[in-house]
Amino acid sequence: MDRLAYPLELLYANIFILLITLVMSGVWRVVYASQPDKIISGFSLAGMIWYVFMTELILTSNPSIIGEIGEEIKSGNVAYALTKPYSFVSYYFSSILGKTFINFITKLFVGVLVLICFIKFPSLNLFIVFAVIIAIILALVLNFLVSATCSLLAFWVEDVDSMRFIYQKILFIGGGLLFPLDIYPVFLQKILHYLPFEGILYGPARTFVNFDLVYWQSLVLRQTIWIFIFIVLIKIVYAQGIKKVNINGG
Repeated sequence: MDRLAYPLELLYANIFILLITLVMSGVWRVVYASQPDKIISGFSLAGMIWYVFMTELILTSNPSIIGEIGEEIKSGNVAYALTKPYSFVSYYFSSILGKTFINFITKLFVGVLVLICFIKFPSLNLFIVFAVIIAIILALVLNFLVSATCSLLAFWVEDVDSMRFIYQKILFIGGGLLFPLDIYPVFLQKILHYLPFEGILYGPARTFVNFDLVYWQSLVLRQTIWIFIFIVLIKIVYAQGIKKVNINGG
């Protein structure tokens, strides 16, 4: 609940995501002005603006834990986790649940309240809302697991900040942060389709803007598969890293 203790921080975060969305909406308005049919890769102008808002919402709602976990490992505090009855990574996952929920709800409420004054809200029904919620929850979990995997490399790498930088840039490009993956060449779309990053940003945002049942089913399946893959990977990496801590005495 510490996010509620700092209303100014919440306000700044909401202003930031709105600024990014409004700036990108200006860019897309110029791009769409040159399009005779006003459709780009299946997205209308309003759809593209909502797409950017949704990807920004997902990305900024999930607190980055790469630096935090990395610092715990470098300082040797991770050794204390060995005496606890719970998993080190599971502890961090549970600790950010509340932060993520508050971040997401406040930004969603403020963002929608402002954007509907300028652009048409996507057509939704109860099933689509349900589908979007499922896709977003899985996306947030997957983003955490990928971030946790990167942070555990601190057992071997001195500075994990570079990992955070690289991961963010991969999400920008491979996750479709500022524009949908449909804009890429077909061969590149096929490659990105089987990587986890599509399921973090592009998939949920597309489901919100242009719902397609077949795509949603495929998305949820791939998100679930990647979640299990990273859970196993985290267990392996953490087990190997802890051996290093035991050998070096913390």
